[in-house]
Amino acid sequence: RIFEKFVIGELDVLVGIASYRSPLTRGIDLPERVRYAVFTGVPKFRLRISIDEFQPSRWLILLNEIKDVVYNKYAKEFDRVLGGLIKIRLATRDTLEAVREALKKNIELEGFPEFVRRVAKEALDFLNKVLKDPEVVDRLRKSKTITFGGKEGEYFFIIPDATAYIQASGRTSRLYVGGLTKGLSVLVVDEEKAFNALLRDLRWLLETIDFKEYSEVDLDKLIKEVDEDRLKVKLVLEGKLRIKERELMKTTLFIVESPNKARTIAKLFGRPTRKTVGSLQTFEVITENRLMIITATGGHVLDLVKDVGLFGVEVDDDGKSFRPVYSLIKRCIRCGRDVPEGEEVCPFCGGKVFIESKPVIEALRQLATQVDEILVGTDPDAEGEKIAWDVTLLLKPLNKNIWRVRFHEVTRRGITNALANPTTLDYNMVKAQIVRRIEDRWIGFSLSPILWKVFGLNFLSAGRVQTPVLGWIVDQTEKHRIKAELVTLKLKGINVPLIFKAPRGFTDKVKELGKVRIRDIRKEVVEINPPPPYTTDTMLSEGSRVLGLSAPRVMESAQRLFEAGLITYHRTDSTTVSSLGIAIAKDYISRVYGEEYFRGRKWEKPGAHECIRPTRPLDSRQIRSLRAAGVLALAVPLRPEDYRLYDLIFRRFIMSQMTPCKLERTSFTLELEGFTKEFTFTTKIIEEGFSKVGRFFNVVDLGEVAEGVYEVVDVESRVVPEYPLYTYGEVVELMKDKGIGRPSTYAKILDILRRRGYIIEVKNGKLVATTRGKNVYKYLSEKFNDLISEERTRKLQEKIDLIEVGNEEMERVLKEFFNETVTIIEKASKEGVIYPTGTNTTNKGPNRHT
Repeated sequence: RIFEKFVIGELDVLVGIASYRSPLTRGIDLPERVRYAVFTGVPKFRLRISIDEFQPSRWLILLNEIKDVVYNKYAKEFDRVLGGLIKIRLATRDTLEAVREALKKNIELEGFPEFVRRVAKEALDFLNKVLKDPEVVDRLRKSKTITFGGKEGEYFFIIPDATAYIQASGRTSRLYVGGLTKGLSVLVVDEEKAFNALLRDLRWLLETIDFKEYSEVDLDKLIKEVDEDRLKVKLVLEGKLRIKERELMKTTLFIVESPNKARTIAKLFGRPTRKTVGSLQTFEVITENRLMIITATGGHVLDLVKDVGLFGVEVDDDGKSFRPVYSLIKRCIRCGRDVPEGEEVCPFCGGKVFIESKPVIEALRQLATQVDEILVGTDPDAEGEKIAWDVTLLLKPLNKNIWRVRFHEVTRRGITNALANPTTLDYNMVKAQIVRRIEDRWIGFSLSPILWKVFGLNFLSAGRVQTPVLGWIVDQTEKHRIKAELVTLKLKGINVPLIFKAPRGFTDKVKELGKVRIRDIRKEVVEINPPPPYTTDTMLSEGSRVLGLSAPRVMESAQRLFEAGLITYHRTDSTTVSSLGIAIAKDYISRVYGEEYFRGRKWEKPGAHECIRPTRPLDSRQIRSLRAAGVLALAVPLRPEDYRLYDLIFRRFIMSQMTPCKLERTSFTLELEGFTKEFTFTTKIIEEGFSKVGRFFNVVDLGEVAEGVYEVVDVESRVVPEYPLYTYGEVVELMKDKGIGRPSTYAKILDILRRRGYIIEVKNGKLVATTRGKNVYKYLSEKFNDLISEERTRKLQEKIDLIEVGNEEMERVLKEFFNETVTIIEKASKEGVIYPTGTNTTNKGPNRHT
C-alpha cells in the first residue's frame, strides 16, 4: 500500500535498508518517479568471525578483502582455505545450520555435511590464527580499505556492499522510449575506510566510476535536469509528447567472432534477452543510446573455392591480375574437409555434423534489415579484418550503415570506447590476409598431392611455414642422439654441488686426478630489470614450459580468458603498455607491495596492439574467490588450467611495472686438463624489486671461494643427450626470432605437424620428429628447398607485412607466388602427379567461374 502511494505521487520518499536483498534496491523500474538514491552511510555489512555467522560466500568475500595483508606470510594455508570454501559454496541452508550446530557441540557429521564442517573449522581456525599475529593485525589497522575490530572470539570486519550500491543507484537511471533517464546518487561517507573499499570494489566490477565531492557539483542545475527528464517521461507515458526520430534509441546489430565473446559483451550491459534467429543465438541489451543485438559469426564465413582457376583464384592471361573466388563454408567436423553444398553425409569420412556459414549469413541478413546500423567487431588483427570485410560485403546490400569497431579487451570500458569510435575497414590489412591465404592455398595444394603420390598417404600436407619448422624439429631430433655426461661435482670448501654437461669420459678423468682448479673469481653487484609483458610467442613459450601444456592448449586457454574479459587480446607481437594498463599495475603493486615498488614502463613498440595483460587489478586467487562468492560474474566458465595461465600473465605483467632487482653475483671458471666451464651464482639479493612477485632468483651460499686447486669430495654422472629436444615453447621462440609465422598461426602450425603425424609429444612436452616427418622433410628439402627454405619463407613474410602497412603491392607479391606455383605444378605433372582440384592458370578452360 505504501509503495502504491509512492507510484501515484502521494509519497515522494521511500526509506529502506541498503542491502542487495532490500526490495528498494532491486526490481523497481519507475523511470518517471525515482529521481535520487541517497545513502545515509556507505552500504556495508558487519561480518563476525564466529560459528554463528559462518557463511561460505561471505567468508570468500572476506578472504578477498584480507588477501593482500595475509597472503605473503600464510600462502599455503590461505590457498587451502580458499579452495575448501569454493568447494562448499553451494551448500544448502539446512546443511550450514547443521554444521554450525556440530561446531558448537564439537561433534562430527557424515558425508558431505562432515566435509563442510571440516572446511568451516579450518577456515575459522585460520582466521583466528592470523588475527592473533601482531604483524597481520598491525597491517590490518594501517590498511586504507579494511575496517577491523574486536577481540578473539568476537573479531569483526566491515565489508562494503558494492552490489547493493549498484542496484540501488541503478533505480535512478532507467530506460524509456527516449533513452535512459538521468539520475543522482548521493553517498554520505560515514567511514572513510569503508568508502575506500567500496570505491575499489566498484572499480573492479564496473571498471570506471567517479565520485565527486558534494561541493564540486552544481546541485540546483543537476536537480533541474533530473526533473526535466522526469517530466518528459511522464508526458511520453501519457501520450502527450512524441519523441522525434532522431531522439529515439538507435537499434544496432553488433557482430563479433566468438559466441562466448558475444555472451560476455552482453552481460557487461546488464541482463541480456536471449533470442534465436534461425539457428543464430543473439543477445539483446540496452546501452546509453542503443538497443543492441549482439551475435557472432563463429569465425570465418567465406573461404576460397577449390575448382575455379588456380586452386580458387582466377588469373588473367598475362598472369598479372588475380581474382580470388569465395564460397560459403560447409566443413565436416570429423575430418575437417569441405563438403559440397546439398550433401548430408561427408563423402570423405561419412560424418554428418558440419560447420556451416550459410545459416549464419541468412540470419545476419535478416537482422540487417531490422536495425539502424551494423557494427562489425571481429578480432583486431589481419584475420579479423578479413572476416569483417566478408561480413560487410554480404550485408551492405541490405543495410549501408555498416561500420568497423575494434577493441583489445572485452570489458565495459573497452567496448564502450569502441562503440563511441566506429571506423572503416583497413583494406591494407584485408589485402595482406588475402595474399596470406592465397599463398597458403597455392603452396599447400601444389605440394601436397606430390606427397600423396610419393608416400601413398592422401592426408599429408606441406606448407611454406610448416616445412621449415618441421626441419628444425627433425634436426634437433637427430642431434639428440649425441650423448654427453651430466656431471654432479662436489668440491671441498664449496657449499653447493656443481652440475654441468661435459664430454664422455670426463667423470673418469676427475676420479683419476681427484682435483680440479678454480680460477677467474669475480664478484659483482648487478641491477636486473624486469622482463617485459607477454607477447604471443613468450606466453606460448612460458605456458608450455611452466604449465606443461601444448601450444594449442595454451592458446585455447588464452582465448577463454580474453572472451571472459580478463585479459587483453592475446594474438600480438607488441609489448606496449597503455596508460590504463600502467594504472592497473600501480593499483595492485601499491596495495600489495607498497608504492615504492612501482615503476611504470610503457615498453613501447610500433603498432596499434598492446601487450597481453590483465584488465583488472585482481590476481587469480581474487578472481576465484569473487567468482565463487557470486560477486564477479563471467560469461565463460574457466578451467583450472585457465586460472593457471591467468596467474602467469598477471605475474609477468605486474613484474614488468616494478622496480629492478639488485643482486650480488659470484662467477668463476672450473678447469681440468683443457676442459673449462663457467659458473655464475646469485649469492645475495640486495634489493628485491620485482622478485617479490615470486621466486625469480635462486640464492645460494657458496662459502668462501678462492682461486686454487680443490679436492674432489664426490663426483657422479649419467649419460644424457648433448642437445635437448625442443619444447612447444622453444619452437615458437624460434619462429618469432627467425621471422616466420604470425602470432595467430604459431600454435596452429605446430598442431598441423602433430595431426599429420610428422611430430609427436613425449615426456615433459618434448617434441620428436617421427619417421614420417623425417622422410617428408628430406624429400621436400631435396626437391623444393629453394621454395620452402627458412630464408625464402622469411622474405615472403616480410613482403606480406609490407602489404599490411601499405608499402607493397598485392599484385606484385601474388605474381611472384603464382610463378612459383606454376613451376611446381608443371614439374609435378610431368612426373604423373594428378591434382584433384582446378589447376587452370588462366581464365580459359572448363574451370572458369561465372
